[in-house]
Amino acid sequence: NVFRGEKERIPEVALNFIAGILEHAKGLTAFMASTVNSYKRLVPGFEAPIYICWGYGNRSAMIRIPVYKPKHINRIEIRTPDTACNPYLTIAAMLAAGLDGIKRGLEAPEPAKENLYHASLNELESLGIEPLPENLGEAVKYAESDSIFRSFLGASTVDRYLKIKSEEWSAYLKFLEENNLENSVNVITDWEIREYLVRS
Repeated sequence: NVFRGEKERIPEVALNFIAGILEHAKGLTAFMASTVNSYKRLVPGFEAPIYICWGYGNRSAMIRIPVYKPKHINRIEIRTPDTACNPYLTIAAMLAAGLDGIKRGLEAPEPAKENLYHASLNELESLGIEPLPENLGEAVKYAESDSIFRSFLGASTVDRYLKIKSEEWSAYLKFLEENNLENSVNVITDWEIREYLVRS
């Protein structure tokens, strides 16, 4: 296990992998949080991570390094994906991002030690920590502009996937417009129930 470290020290190759995930995090979110409904989990006040950073044992970070007694490090934990994602595409996209970090020797930022659930925007800015995309449409745009996914997964696969997700977002916006509704993280719409629960 090349990610194995000891006493809260993580190997360079693992840090490069983490840096790659963080570098491509916004586009990667289109695979990890793949539905309109996914983003009602990625909001302040829940325990899902919404900020692009990593940390040791920090559950408020996008990437958490679990540390157990006697503080051996064996793996990294990417906490953004939800159960609606396609695991094959998501894992492949994660590998694309992480391996790009290794290939390019990207350097990971300092680990976040703060509880980011309670951090202010000013605190986040001072730490250089950015938020994940706020909705599916935003995530798709980032993924469309990030060439790493096409080169790793194949252009036809990624283009088809992002086209489907873009159409999904457009259909949701059309529903909101027709019903004089606003996109809200606090409301599960009839469109979401039909699209994700009772659609045959």
